Amino acid sequence: MTTTAIAVQQLETWETEFTDIDKIKAGALLHKMGVPFQITEVMLDLWDNTKRIGAKLVGIGKIICCKIIEFVQRNPNLALGIALGVSASLLTSMIPWIGPILAPLVAIIAIPYASIAGMMIDLRDRGESTDSTIQAAVLAAKEFYRLVVEIFQAVKETL
Repeated sequence: MTTTAIAVQQLETWETEFTDIDKIKAGALLHKMGVPFQITEVMLDLWDNTKRIGAKLVGIGKIICCKIIEFVQRNPNLALGIALGVSASLLTSMIPWIGPILAPLVAIIAIPYASIAGMMIDLRDRGESTDSTIQAAVLAAKEFYRLVVEIFQAVKETL
């Protein structure tokens, strides 16, 4: 079986997995999860993107949105940590004169720190434990990149 056929098969599997979720349910779920309106709006715009693969029209945008929602549901505190780190950087950039200089430094410190703290809370909530902060950082990176790789592997052969 070729890589394109495998990718198409994976996309079809995901599409059937997410048939019970429609755009309205996804918007309500994102709102319930506390996702800001602007991000929800962007994700719902992405929802409508489709790609013709052979004779079939596949909802690539829907699959990507559902995988992101799945990630946030599995790791709510990690996602919150990332959002807090980004927010701290954005707020710092608004400080007159020195903000644009400090914002990248704040991003380098705040995003990893907050995401690791969020991952440690997620692990504790699942009943898992970590021996160190570094182990939590590695697990957080693995979770995030697993999401990215799953999406790219399925989509790369079709675009």
